[in-house]
Amino acid sequence: MHEAGVVGRALDTAIRAAPPGASAPRAAAVAITDPAHIAAQAAELHLQVHLAEHGLADLPIMITVRPVTCASCGAASEPEPSDPFCGACGWPLPAVDGPGVEIEFEW
Repeated sequence: MHEAGVVGRALDTAIRAAPPGASAPRAAAVAITDPAHIAAQAAELHLQVHLAEHGLADLPIMITVRPVTCASCGAASEPEPSDPFCGACGWPLPAVDGPGVEIEFEW
């Protein structure tokens, strides 16, 4: 359920970054930067709820998941929170610095 707060904060940041005089955004690009702890599907669901609250329910959303680099073997993995381990060696994947979700609007 922590995805709701993470997505809400990322959305607030993206809205504040609007260029001066911008109208409504045309699309949203979402990057899951910590997939070991943030489920992409849950983030998308919460973003849809938050967008509807802002009157942007029909905004197209593109979600990408950034891989996490294993601290043990260096392999890149795109884990799920239910299985936060390296696909190559099985080592637990580290938390990624930053918010976990980044949102950018196309204005």
